[in-house]
Amino acid sequence: MYLDSTTDNLEVILTAAITTNQLPFIVAYNDTTSSAVTPTKNTGTTNSTTAVNLVAAPSSSHQRLVRYISIYNADTVTAEVTVRFNDNSSIRKILVVSLLPNESLQYTYEVGWKAYDSTGAEKVTGFYLIPGAIRSLEFYSAANITTVQALTNTNAFCLYIGKSERSYSSIMIQLRTTTALTATVVWSELAIYKGTPSIGSATTITRLGYTDTSNIWNQSTGTKTTTVSLTGCNAGDDLWVVLSNSTSGTVTSMRAGLADDLGTGVFMTKTNTRPSTSATISGATVDSTTPMINVLFNGIY
Repeated sequence: MYLDSTTDNLEVILTAAITTNQLPFIVAYNDTTSSAVTPTKNTGTTNSTTAVNLVAAPSSSHQRLVRYISIYNADTVTAEVTVRFNDNSSIRKILVVSLLPNESLQYTYEVGWKAYDSTGAEKVTGFYLIPGAIRSLEFYSAANITTVQALTNTNAFCLYIGKSERSYSSIMIQLRTTTALTATVVWSELAIYKGTPSIGSATTITRLGYTDTSNIWNQSTGTKTTTVSLTGCNAGDDLWVVLSNSTSGTVTSMRAGLADDLGTGVFMTKTNTRPSTSATISGATVDSTTPMINVLFNGIY
């Protein structure tokens, strides 16, 4: 990788602002002319959503050959890093990588780009998996759809669905409604929250997004597909689906699976809780007797 024009710059920029620690970087390159090669380095930090030069443009009659780049996530949350080539204000992205805390992105002239986790192991694109904090029960493929679970009026049902392997702007959720709302719908909402489970105890979860489902669940039975827009969803976040509604009569009933009889914490309920007015949900009850709502975590885009 080299820069051969006075308008060429190699830059780094982050997708979101950093609130604690900017990401430090170090770059080694050769500044060359027709008669000399000068080994040179550049060190610095990112500046959130403002681009920073990893390698600035060379002066006239000079070329800069990049030998090494290291960008380290010194922050406490995931950072989405973009390395790009700025050709006289014409921007061309080279790569976009999500780095968890203590992970790094490195470039070498001989090998190219590689990402490394906090232990120093290489993150292999397409094969790097983030395990869930707690493994959920395997009930999603059960054939029986006659057993249903009523969504208790105004209660929030919180189901852990695992870790997000990258940042997402929306999540598509599918569920099967076996009994439609028959009474006046005061409100009905579906939401995505995040929060790391602790085995055997309730988790405080933070809302990433919610949507109004009052005109979806009361129309008919069958499979319903709902997209929830998200803000602040990062790779490595532990995600929860939260369902809640309020009606003047019979509430929605949906297909249910096995109860979490071990009380691992993958299913929680919270009384009198509405997602749109609850930026966080705390003090919920780990539910070990109520059958869990069968939500299909269908797609993330």
